[in-house]
Amino acid sequence: MTDNARHLDKKWGADYGKMGATQFYESIFDCHRESIENEIRKFVKEFE
Repeated sequence: MTDNARHLDKKWGADYGKMGATQFYESIFDCHRESIENEIRKFVKEFE
């Protein structure tokens, strides 16, 4: 286990243990979904 993974493990504790990595990252994405979508829209507009 890398230091980074250990840090995440401590930070997110039992929740991280209960869900797999995919669910973990999806939950992070859900928290930031709106800002991510806005960034993508800005990026796409530059190329339209």
